[in-house]
Amino acid sequence: MEHIDIHCHSILKSFLGKEEKTDSWSSYKAQPEIFFNILNSQSSFSQLKKGAVKLVVVVLHCVEREVLRNWYARFVARIVGRYDIPFLRDIINKKYSYRQLLDMQIEHLRKIKGIKVINSIEEYEPDKNHLHVIASIEGAHNLYGKDSKSRENKDEIVLRNFSHYKKQGNPRLFYITPAHLVDNVLCTHAYAMKIIKDPTYMPKGCGLTSTGKRFIRNALENKTGKPVLIDIKHMSLQSRLEYYQLRREEFPDRPIIATHMGVTGISYKNIPVSSFTHSQGEDFVGVDYLIPKGLGGTTFNPWSINLYDEDIEEIILSKGLIGIILDQRILGLSINRKEYFSAEEFQNHYIHWMNLEADKQNVRQGIDLIKLITEKSQSIWHLKYLCNNILHIVKVGERIIGEKVWDMLCLGSDNDGAIKTIKNCKTAADYPKLKKGLLQLLPEMAEEAGIKIKNISGKVNNIMYYNALNFLKKHYT
Repeated sequence: MEHIDIHCHSILKSFLGKEEKTDSWSSYKAQPEIFFNILNSQSSFSQLKKGAVKLVVVVLHCVEREVLRNWYARFVARIVGRYDIPFLRDIINKKYSYRQLLDMQIEHLRKIKGIKVINSIEEYEPDKNHLHVIASIEGAHNLYGKDSKSRENKDEIVLRNFSHYKKQGNPRLFYITPAHLVDNVLCTHAYAMKIIKDPTYMPKGCGLTSTGKRFIRNALENKTGKPVLIDIKHMSLQSRLEYYQLRREEFPDRPIIATHMGVTGISYKNIPVSSFTHSQGEDFVGVDYLIPKGLGGTTFNPWSINLYDEDIEEIILSKGLIGIILDQRILGLSINRKEYFSAEEFQNHYIHWMNLEADKQNVRQGIDLIKLITEKSQSIWHLKYLCNNILHIVKVGERIIGEKVWDMLCLGSDNDGAIKTIKNCKTAADYPKLKKGLLQLLPEMAEEAGIKIKNISGKVNNIMYYNALNFLKKHYT
């Protein structure tokens, strides 16, 4: 059985590495292995092939300079020894613009042997042995130019550069993710830094900018090239809500795609928090969460980078697609309870949605450490968190379209995107193992959720392959 993954960073580590930059087939294991599997290869092309992946959406993404400047990133790069330190230093010192780095990544992708980069689903040949690749971009910063000295100038450069890639259409972009880890000219981003607290990563502004709205219109219209879908991952909730309204009013036929997601398990109108703090002089607000309970003793990650129930409903009504991530933290394991919001966005919107008197019956104070003792129990426990996220989407969606909600789920692992993968699927090579686990555990947990599953084998096959393929047949022709 073939598989499709709609969000992988398969070429990023080789692009930043010392070795020949066309060697994205080799799988790298970090030594010493002190950072779990974050620095190991998770979706090299050989791992994808071993995992029976026939088609993968490869993300074109330049690591933000703000990330590379951080002492932690520099320390990791040096101690691991695989990365091209002079090249990283040149990126930090702006020897290359982000636009130049993006072009270098595109050229890097084109030179890789044994893959077929396709610009339409009609070019997909499932009977052939080669791996099929579709391109996407994550982060508007990839479109910045070296000469962008002012925000106004940067706005126009982003719009012009994006128009170039859209019109060129080679490789043709399936989607673009406007936001990522740091401030950008299109929208407020959702706080996402997993390791370091630093003002650099704090969200700013309030929702979509005027440039962001122009950008979205440019992406979704079909007069200057094939439409490029908007991936809502990393956008703040307010940015998402404003995008939903714009799409409904101007582009109702364009579906919403959320490519590498977990869910909060809650409505944004009732967010359980224990406290929030806004220190004088700071333009961000810290929020301490109460953690929502899930199925089978699991928990959700309530950070706003994940989907609220209303997000799920909006995607379903748009006939969109949700890619399920394989990151432990996003799925609800090892949660940092504190998230940060733009002060402007918090005061205008979030403060009205925070519930300091949440029902303690629906929240959990900690994770069951007994479940984390052995490797075997870890694997089952981690799989439960994945199933919990899937089944919550199904539960929300069934109220709207019945069991057809299963057709809107697919795999969007975020492998090689600095994630800590779940134990029973450490790399793309483990996708057959993941499929087997879903077949076993989803029906067991669905019973607790009050969900009746018909033809579990068909539904899991759809998540792993057919749902993404059918979506591409409609929106990547």
